[in-house]
Amino acid sequence: QTVYMEGNRGKPMDLEVVTQSVEPKSRKLSAAYSLEAADDLAALDGLDIESELSQSLGDEIMRELDRELLGELVALAGTVENFDFSQIDGRYAGEKLAAMTIAIDNLSAQIAMKTRKSGATWVVVSQQMFTALKNAANSTFIPANGGNLQISSSLFVGTLGGMTKVYVDPYAESNYVLMGYKGSSELDTGFVYAPYIPLQSSGVVRNPETGDFRLMLRTRYATHSF
Repeated sequence: QTVYMEGNRGKPMDLEVVTQSVEPKSRKLSAAYSLEAADDLAALDGLDIESELSQSLGDEIMRELDRELLGELVALAGTVENFDFSQIDGRYAGEKLAAMTIAIDNLSAQIAMKTRKSGATWVVVSQQMFTALKNAANSTFIPANGGNLQISSSLFVGTLGGMTKVYVDPYAESNYVLMGYKGSSELDTGFVYAPYIPLQSSGVVRNPETGDFRLMLRTRYATHSF
């Protein structure tokens, strides 16, 4: 212990830097359209089919990537607990939901004990859990955007205790709460998403046999957990 080391140089502490290689993954998505379809969309709706398809393909790739990353984070969860709303004592729904927020605080405290730095700095919840946080009695949840979901523009929905950022998972198939810690440094984390090529378009390519056009978007990235 350092308290007994006055006048002594102290015990040495070694720092080891380890390099580990990762393999990049690829995601690709393409769409084809005819020249007639492009003419009709421009004439009837005033829309550019290339821009519309690029937006749709990019959105779909990012949604699939989000599902993959969330799945990997769920698999890394060190503590898993179940919360049975029907077994909670309370006079009304708000009091029962308050018990849920206490359970979330307890899990955050466990993260603080494991990291010895801080509790959870981010939380991902299903849409129904987002509604529960808003309606819990004495909740420390502060909703963003007036408490309204704006999935098309942002998945950030508020903060817990004014510090922990809360995001919603619009495609969750069950009700869950995923919590984790991310420090201020890139090294202060347990999971890394490294985009090698964030999102790239091939441009429009024409099939010389059919005359149809094809557009492809792709991304290359790697993930690694510690």
